[in-house]
Amino acid sequence: MVDITEYERVVREYRAPLFKYCFYRLRDNLELTEETVDDVLHVLYRKWDSIDPDGNVRAWLYRVADLEIKSHLKKYERYYKYNESLEEALEGGKSRELQHFDEYFADNTPEEIYMEELRLRLPEEDREIFTLRFIEKRTIEEASRSIGMPYSTLRLRISRLERLVRAEIKKIFDE
Repeated sequence: MVDITEYERVVREYRAPLFKYCFYRLRDNLELTEETVDDVLHVLYRKWDSIDPDGNVRAWLYRVADLEIKSHLKKYERYYKYNESLEEALEGGKSRELQHFDEYFADNTPEEIYMEELRLRLPEEDREIFTLRFIEKRTIEEASRSIGMPYSTLRLRISRLERLVRAEIKKIFDE
């Protein structure tokens, strides 16, 4: 029999750290993290009689979380395995499998227009790096030689640029 007050105490104590752990492991996917944490707490409720609430509940929860994370990642990757670019789909002969996405994700704006809008939103000093790395798809080594910037410096700039790009993409789609 589940002692509701003790169960609620454990949930209050471990929900936030468990959420942070799952969020990191699930690659910052908020929806999947919430689902995983709920599943872990559901397992805790179902298995309440078999665990010692005064024992090492934290270790037990994290072990269950790891199993749930693995399970959710497998399901997630299986579900989104066809979520790839059109070029990759055409090269791999998967265009027929992508057609069902058209009615849900129909958009008349080509990728080039989004990329150009994104590039123009970036600071002037980052536009050339963005063009070389993300539009022309050059390696860091090739981009480094092309603009005459040391490899390690360029890697740091690209890392900062990736954060800027994520923020700008969020702004574009929230508008």
